[in-house]
Amino acid sequence: MPVDTAPVAMRIMRVCDYVDLPLELVAAMLEAPDVDDMLAVALQSAVGAGARDVTVRTNAPERLGDGVARIAATWQTIDSTGRESTGVGTLLALVVQSGREAVTELLVTVSVPMDVSPLAAGVARRFLAEVTASLAAAAPGSPRGSLPD
Repeated sequence: MPVDTAPVAMRIMRVCDYVDLPLELVAAMLEAPDVDDMLAVALQSAVGAGARDVTVRTNAPERLGDGVARIAATWQTIDSTGRESTGVGTLLALVVQSGREAVTELLVTVSVPMDVSPLAAGVARRFLAEVTASLAAAAPGSPRGSLPD
């Protein structure tokens, strides 16, 4: 059987969401030892029951200047049929507003095959909504919140 070696058309996708927390706190939370697990849970929730095994690996946040931090991530999902999907992306955290009522924007950038981009867009939006909700819930002052160890 011949192997299809035709190039796959890719699309760069960007999705953003906001969290009412200062960038410094968001960056500290994204440096926490359990951040990969938190992101894997968010991705599992976004993908749904079809994924039986989800792994996420991140680098420590890299400061790109005042008000911007970048986190590189890789992920792998394995569905119930054993099919594996992998990817890479970045998560930018940007100051929108500082001070007493701080707001940080989270911007996810991923490259996806064009034929799955509508499906991937929904997954990316649900993933980021889960991440921002997890950050807000874990923040000091939240009923479940605490500072990262």
